[in-house]
Amino acid sequence: MGERKRIRKVKQKLQELRRSRGVTGRELQNYASQIGYQAVNRGKEPTWEHNRPDFMPLTIPGHSGDLAIGTARRIIDRLLSDIEILEDKLEELEDE
Repeated sequence: MGERKRIRKVKQKLQELRRSRGVTGRELQNYASQIGYQAVNRGKEPTWEHNRPDFMPLTIPGHSGDLAIGTARRIIDRLLSDIEILEDKLEELEDE
């Protein structure tokens, strides 16, 4: 049950961030790590991989300052989509 609550909080924060301006890469990296992504050393930009094999790697720029609005929204949308999948999987586990 604690896992569900934690994921719900991250989802709520990401939805709030989606409506705001001024999102940094570090913020999004933090939220990605909270839902199971880990930084891996490959490529030019910081890449994040999830421990679930059905999740594609995610690139989150790590430079200082705010990300471009479109870039931030695409990353947030991807994280929200992944959260939906995680919520569905948790629900399936609870139903078993």
